[in-house]
Amino acid sequence: MKKVILALLCLIAVLGVSAQNANRTGFFIEAGIGGTTGSTPRIGLSNDNGTVMAHYAGGTSVNFNFGQRIRTSTHMAVEFRFGLQAPIDYVTTVPTGKILFGLRYTSSELFGNMSIYANAAVGGAVGVTYEWGAGVPPTGPDLVKFDIGNPDDASFGAGYLLGVGLNITTHFYAGFVWDAQYMIKQCRTHQEDNLNWGMAGLQIGYRF
Repeated sequence: MKKVILALLCLIAVLGVSAQNANRTGFFIEAGIGGTTGSTPRIGLSNDNGTVMAHYAGGTSVNFNFGQRIRTSTHMAVEFRFGLQAPIDYVTTVPTGKILFGLRYTSSELFGNMSIYANAAVGGAVGVTYEWGAGVPPTGPDLVKFDIGNPDDASFGAGYLLGVGLNITTHFYAGFVWDAQYMIKQCRTHQEDNLNWGMAGLQIGYRF
């Protein structure tokens, strides 16, 4: 009987440790894909029979993040992350880099080594808007560059990230992410505006 009780206690201890493996300290990498959200930067203007038409970055977006996760308690960890996010058709046109600090919550084990996670991070962002005619080839014969404002100057602002998903193994996870930024004086209209835009979609990650 004592052996049975001891075996059960050992099993409970092992399961408890296993449940928190997904919350261990370690280096991580992430990649995501989704839809562009918000008021995106202007990436060019066209001349349609004498009418100036504005064109904006949009469509499918991608992001890439890497950093260090440090466990602080059974369910919590802090994260230091570096990120890059842009619409996939305009990766070299409106890239946005970020340095973020955040928190990550990991639930108790659901079954196997699976658990739920939720994370949030904030920090700084820097982006550059290259318009057609500034080293970016146009996609049509009528696309032209108008010198309005300073669209090729770097813009700075605040970056933020919200995520929730499932730790599928103790190393691999996937879920929903909203990766966005609020940029100060980024090119949008006939002047540089403050723009809140980003990406909402699916993200996968791996913790080493």
